[in-house]
Amino acid sequence: MREIKFRARRIDTGQWVTGDYFKTPLTDENSGAPPSVGWFFLTGEQRHCIGWGGVAFVVDVATLGQYTGLKTKDGMELYEGDIVHSHLHGFNLIVKWCSGIGEDLGNEPCWHLNDGYYSLPLRAHLPWNEQGDGYIDVDILGNIYEHPDVLKTVGSMGYDPLTGEQKQE
Repeated sequence: MREIKFRARRIDTGQWVTGDYFKTPLTDENSGAPPSVGWFFLTGEQRHCIGWGGVAFVVDVATLGQYTGLKTKDGMELYEGDIVHSHLHGFNLIVKWCSGIGEDLGNEPCWHLNDGYYSLPLRAHLPWNEQGDGYIDVDILGNIYEHPDVLKTVGSMGYDPLTGEQKQE
């Protein structure tokens, strides 16, 4: 079974954290967190949080990405929003969730590698190692939130890699 967890950037320090995603408002009765984590749990103020190991961190929801359940051959976890170089295709793509496209792709919702024009199912990049564990044959170059220079290397056929819209020249 795939591990469900998320990654996002903390709003107080800018550091990346992984764990369980949740939104407040919560009360101390249903939060599972001690009252010392912050009064916003009791005020009704909405916050986006990642919790891990009994600690909750307020995060920037614009940087939130879900873990795909896959790792690179180097053991790096692959998250939504990562920019990767595909060894199979020889170009850079973004990890995105697609709700199903095209009969030839099975029309099933799944994780895709996307550059705005091409959308390739992540599972198509899975060679198997000697232990029978799948890994994705890509290198993680960065992510769309903090690596704009790397983001510029993604995209083909004149399409924006984030929106899928054709770029206006």
